Amino acid sequence: MIYYIDFEHVLKTHNAVLKESGGAPGTINEDYIKGILDFLQNDDYYPSFTEKLSYLVYSIASNHCFLDGNKRTAIATGMYFLLINDYDIPTISKFIKIMENAVPFAVSGIISREDLTEIIAIILWDLEPFESDKIKYIDKLLAKISK
Repeated sequence: MIYYIDFEHVLKTHNAVLKESGGAPGTINEDYIKGILDFLQNDDYYPSFTEKLSYLVYSIASNHCFLDGNKRTAIATGMYFLLINDYDIPTISKFIKIMENAVPFAVSGIISREDLTEIIAIILWDLEPFESDKIKYIDKLLAKISK
């Protein structure tokens, strides 16, 4: 069973993020946030927990639902999603650390949402990426950065 986040908690998370790290308060589109949370529960589109978490983080970060702090709120919301679904603190800490780098790359288009999903799967399943995957990501980053 997967436990889901409600709209009020996303707003509380956003306010806590801004209080801790600064930024302009306010939402741009509350209905879009509610839509993300509703769509998250659709198993036809996102059948696995990993896919749901990736969709949640990517959607909040990239769709500018808030005036400021979208990426930070996305990571914090993802962290809470992990917490309420009984992931342990070391996994959550690893998620935060890696997402601080991966989310900006995903939002800027350097990596795709599918790449973000793969990265999250590696974190959640505590997998060591294959050397070829590491090279693929590095090559992709270098190609996009050099454009």
